[in-house]
Amino acid sequence: MKKPPGRDAAASEKRRKDTATKRPAGNHPAPKTPRNRTFDPDSLLNCMDGMVYVASPDYRIEYMNDAALRRVGRDMTGKRCFKVFHGLEAPCSWCVAELVRQGQTFRMEIQGQLDRRWYSSVLTPLPRRDGTVSVQALVFDITDQKQAQAALSQNEALLRSIIQAAPTGIGMVKNRVIEWTNEQITQITGYTPGELKGKSARILYPSDEEFDRVGRHKYAEIRSRGTGSIVTAWQRKDGSTANIFLSSTPIDPGDLSAGVVFTALDITEKKKVQDELWRSEEKYRALFENAVMGIFQSTPDGRFLSVNPATAKMCGFDSPEEMVDSVTDIGTALSGISSTARTARTGASSGFPSTRARCGTGRAASRTTRGPTRTSRHARKPRRPCGQARSASKRSSISALSRLPSPRSTRGASSR
Repeated sequence: MKKPPGRDAAASEKRRKDTATKRPAGNHPAPKTPRNRTFDPDSLLNCMDGMVYVASPDYRIEYMNDAALRRVGRDMTGKRCFKVFHGLEAPCSWCVAELVRQGQTFRMEIQGQLDRRWYSSVLTPLPRRDGTVSVQALVFDITDQKQAQAALSQNEALLRSIIQAAPTGIGMVKNRVIEWTNEQITQITGYTPGELKGKSARILYPSDEEFDRVGRHKYAEIRSRGTGSIVTAWQRKDGSTANIFLSSTPIDPGDLSAGVVFTALDITEKKKVQDELWRSEEKYRALFENAVMGIFQSTPDGRFLSVNPATAKMCGFDSPEEMVDSVTDIGTALSGISSTARTARTGASSGFPSTRARCGTGRAASRTTRGPTRTSRHARKPRRPCGQARSASKRSSISALSRLPSPRSTRGASSR
């Protein structure tokens, strides 16, 4: 028996619905988007931080987004844009609305005439259905950015002036290749900045060994301390050698390839003076140590600063160090000298008296007084904290223990 066509169609539709109801969870088709939902441009424009407004051919504001409303303070649609945003009575002198309405797009930076803040504007044409063209403006406040750029430019100018005015050489290297140098590097080496830029720093060293030594030492200190310093030698353009105190600090301690800034101080003349001073000190140190005369230095309050071996030997000490450490007051130490000091004339030819005394160790020491004797009861104090001493057992050496009693004091003591 043949079924009616309508019944087959109804059965097929029922089976399709039953199959759909038995489909496991998770396999349901996505719900369809309602066809009547439309795009809302205001929602998009109001989410922007920048101001958006539209101006008609006669400069009247047709639209303002929320950012523009907050900037102005109230809805100013229908008002002239130059009056609303700049407080002017006529179109702005920098206005390009006519060119925009001809189809061009402009990007420009302007400073507001009311708040003196800086703004970046993008102006584009907006055709209307009636054939007219309005101007659509997207405006961002860039005052903070401009101020940061101005501060950066000022700091860069300040840094350039410091680098050029610094009395020391300054430069930068990347992987030991010279990037730039200041004028002082030219004064030290004879190379101009152009001659050094892009060259290996090896050009400044007299040998490969010195170049490698400086690199090993300096970069090891940079890794451990952040800054590397070393005294080295540079070879000038004319072939002469300069002694340099070199100090380097990386721009980024974690990435040396970003660059290393270095300073170079020419210490050639200073080193010459130091070498001459060292030779002079060695010369006079030898004279001090090897002199047969007793020589010492003392403070005004009577404490030894240094004594030479002859002085220590005269007073019975094993070494100058022992004497300096043992004697804390010259006057106290010499008070132990025998009170039986006697005065004797050294000869008619000299006419000067000589004082002879005995050190605490029992060894005799004498002092020649270069002046006539006096009978004053008060001994004259020494004028200088240094002197020469000689042993009475060695008549050939000269002595000046500055705090020995003077002839007039010993003469008074013997009379008493």
